[in-house]
Amino acid sequence: MEKFVQQVNRIIECRFGFGVHDFADFPFFNYFEDSIEEGTTEYSDMVNSCAEDFIFEVESEYNLGGVL
Repeated sequence: MEKFVQQVNRIIECRFGFGVHDFADFPFFNYFEDSIEEGTTEYSDMVNSCAEDFIFEVESEYNLGGVL
């Protein structure tokens, strides 16, 4: 799970310049499935899906509307 959050964090840092821990709590565990092996397409999809939803939530909460 820790590695999963780190990978999502890299995407968030690139997008906002801040890490996932700088924003409100997010339910990463809802996206993580430990039976999916790292390095697979499914794992990458899991990371990207979580990051996309995280970005959507942050943009909505902070009224960014896709400005970045």
